[in-house]
Amino acid sequence: MKKIMFIWSLVILSFPAFSGSSAGKVGDMLITSDGVLLFTAGAHQNPGCPTPAWGVETKTAEGKSLMSVVLMAAASDRTIEVSGQGVGECIRDREKVDLIIVKQ
Repeated sequence: MKKIMFIWSLVILSFPAFSGSSAGKVGDMLITSDGVLLFTAGAHQNPGCPTPAWGVETKTAEGKSLMSVVLMAAASDRTIEVSGQGVGECIRDREKVDLIIVKQ
């Protein structure tokens, strides 16, 4: 009986984790006093966090790279595709960015 309960608990608790994605031009941008860039880019599909937007921590080298790509895309009015990290990786209720593709 314990084995059956254990297996059922694994089945129930092992749900798939989804990450969000969006494609579009950079919309609203906000940089907070603690160095977090919050932005939108098109309609956010399958958001992994409560607010359908993106968050980047700009205090790290990776975050600075992502921020420069977002700012470049906004300044040149280019379309980007954004994918999130999902699995509860939220920054101020926005999904944490995993990668950004700048479209031609």
